Amino acid sequence: MSLNIFDSWSTSYKKPFGAIKKGSKCSFTIKLPKYMKLDFAPVMVFYRNGFKERFINMTLQDTYINEDGWTSKETDDYNTYTAEFTANHIDIHYYYFAITSDGIRRYIKRRDRHTGSLDGRDVFQLTVYDSDFKTPDFVKGGVMYQIFPDRFNKSGKEHPNVPADRVFREDWDGTPCYKPDAKGHVWNN
Repeated sequence: MSLNIFDSWSTSYKKPFGAIKKGSKCSFTIKLPKYMKLDFAPVMVFYRNGFKERFINMTLQDTYINEDGWTSKETDDYNTYTAEFTANHIDIHYYYFAITSDGIRRYIKRRDRHTGSLDGRDVFQLTVYDSDFKTPDFVKGGVMYQIFPDRFNKSGKEHPNVPADRVFREDWDGTPCYKPDAKGHVWNN
């Protein structure tokens, strides 16, 4: 079994799961093999589009909280590092981790939708929403659908004057655009 360095969908690595309210804290944990000798503690890097990066030092732990909420002792196989982030701004925040070993800096970024690996390609996202946000009562417990009319029932007609900020696929059978743009922002178009 291979070691997960980071998994944004597991509360053993990121707690709480999912989006967080403005003003709340989120804890992050990475697990690195003990054979990996670091020059100094890892750093967590946070940023928002249009703002400078924020660096948060991570702390070596001798115990950690697993998914079931139990405190576990460290194993002989890996070291656990943690950091906390307080969300002071409503926005999409991007993050990744940086380590330095033998003078070489490497990054822990996404290798797929939610797990991290050394030298991964994509950054992770953390959505921070207004602490005053309340879900309307009529929505609670309901099911919502987002319908893309052109995908749902292709008209076959030409679409003139489509605004430049719209994502439009000419290829009916192609994959919809879902990856980060040139600045790393995911718009979920």
